[in-house]
Amino acid sequence: MQNITLVGGEPRARHIYVADGALDETVAQWREYLGERAAVFTKSEAISAGNFGSEISEDSFARMGDLVVVANDEVILIDPSRIAQESAMVGHHGGATESEVVIPLLKFL
Repeated sequence: MQNITLVGGEPRARHIYVADGALDETVAQWREYLGERAAVFTKSEAISAGNFGSEISEDSFARMGDLVVVANDEVILIDPSRIAQESAMVGHHGGATESEVVIPLLKFL
């Protein structure tokens, strides 16, 4: 949590806000620590990858974390200040697994 000023988002898709001047160091630390357990994007990488669609409003851009971290497999990223609350949740969403991104459509005739 070195250099982290705020943790936002869901336990499967976190927005991480980083202290001024510490982005490069922090992204390297998070990528090394998490490895294949999560995809770690800088804000600009997440936008370039299309993770937020093709158009980003100024308001959305301002709210996005400096890092966007999307958990893989069964991993969740618990905010240390909310361990009890977030660990008590029955389920989590926001990752990139098939069951989290494929939304079935029911059509009634």
